[in-house]
Amino acid sequence: MRRAPAPWLDVDRRRPQTRGMDRAHRPGRYLAIVLTLAVLLSCQRSPPALATVSSLRLSPAGITQHPWLGLAPEEVEDRARERLAAGGSLAFRKGGSSPAPTDWKAVLEIAHVRALPSDARGAGSRAEVGLLLRLERGEERIRADAAGEHHFAPHDPQMRTEAFRRALDAALDEALRLVVLQLRASRKTEEELIADLSSENPEVRDLAIRLLTERKSAAAVEHLIPRLEDEDRNVQLRTIGALAEIGDPAAVTALVDATSHKDPGLVIQIAYALGEIGTEEAEAFLFTASTGHPEPAVRRAATEALESLRRRRAEARR
Repeated sequence: MRRAPAPWLDVDRRRPQTRGMDRAHRPGRYLAIVLTLAVLLSCQRSPPALATVSSLRLSPAGITQHPWLGLAPEEVEDRARERLAAGGSLAFRKGGSSPAPTDWKAVLEIAHVRALPSDARGAGSRAEVGLLLRLERGEERIRADAAGEHHFAPHDPQMRTEAFRRALDAALDEALRLVVLQLRASRKTEEELIADLSSENPEVRDLAIRLLTERKSAAAVEHLIPRLEDEDRNVQLRTIGALAEIGDPAAVTALVDATSHKDPGLVIQIAYALGEIGTEEAEAFLFTASTGHPEPAVRRAATEALESLRRRRAEARR
């Protein structure tokens, strides 16, 4: 009488067959995985460029050729175009293609090319290139002032040339960063820009103030007022100018209060801002400051602002 095989023996007999089938199907599974990954990757498109640039030219107002760079004007333009397009935020139209009404034109102006002494970060000299990048479209303007540097060993012409070219690249990278920051900010709503006033980045705060000023945002005034105490002086100055440009009388009391603990330079700017807004409270402050402020420069500014305010008021009555 034959005994049934032990369960474990039966399993052992089937295992080699199962393994063989796994090996047979394994290439198919791998192929399916590869095809799936390929499909997924093809679906992941790069985000669209923030702006399309139809042309880039080197401005004759700046440096067009310099022996330390060793680049012809056309080579500088080609290098700039390639560097600015590398990040994908700016797209350049190919030569011969027709520009669209939404295209920007780029102007690159090299402000300086200079060698500086070493600093604490490295030995040798420093190559520095400063430039201005402008994007223009109709009446719209975007500008970015930037500088880049790179260390090099003195008395080595080849290393010096390479250092200045790397400094140019670094300046272009910084200019691109600033342009992208402005392009993104220009697409924000008024509410988003007001939220940016509380950003930890002073560049973001400064840009938000500028754009809210251009939009004459009355809703931003109450959010701009705290920026009079901003730790960044540029933001303070931009805020004073913004409040003057928007011209909302609700800002006058805060501007007057801010003069009590500001240095004379800022008080002068506040005086001119109050003259632009021109309420009775602003006039009273300017009269007092024009006659009794301890700083002569503040008295002169307050006098000029007061005269301008009264002249405009008289013209409005005619």
